[in-house]
Amino acid sequence: MRETNNIRGSAVVLNHHARNTVFTSLDFEWGATSAAVYGSANHISRENASLKRVYVASKHGMIYQINYATEALERTYRTNDSAIYTIAVNEEFCVTGSEDKFLRVWPLDFCEFLMEAKHEGTVCQVEISTDHLRVVCGTLYGSLGILDKSNQRYRTLIRSHHNAILSMDFHVPKRNIITVSSDNTIRLWDL
Repeated sequence: MRETNNIRGSAVVLNHHARNTVFTSLDFEWGATSAAVYGSANHISRENASLKRVYVASKHGMIYQINYATEALERTYRTNDSAIYTIAVNEEFCVTGSEDKFLRVWPLDFCEFLMEAKHEGTVCQVEISTDHLRVVCGTLYGSLGILDKSNQRYRTLIRSHHNAILSMDFHVPKRNIITVSSDNTIRLWDL
């Protein structure tokens, strides 16, 4: 008899929220379970963290907060009148990028945004640095920008990609950002 490995899946009950809803992006909120800190970035490693909630964005400008442990929908938030295409969350705040060309930083109660930056095109990708001080943003026009939370300044780093930025990530120790674009390029940027 051969042993098989299965990935467990379950459906979150959304009731009326599931009707005609197109989900566009999701991210996990990680919470610290110990004070284990490594490096100079004051970052808690995911090995010493626990999943708390999942935040899911929709094409209708809604964010759905789901409890990871109970798999229950806890809350819904209307943050935009247009589609939210990307979302990034940490234990302090949430960042959204939307069709209305705005990158917005929200507290986790979504009462009112803390910061925003308008772009020339739809914001299609956001990522939060592991030190929580910077947010990198990509647009459908291929531009790359960075929001520095410490001084609340936004700057466009470069308009080098010729098409949408599909994914990005920080490498804090080397002060780099890596981007992948639908123009068939992968680029490494020095902050």
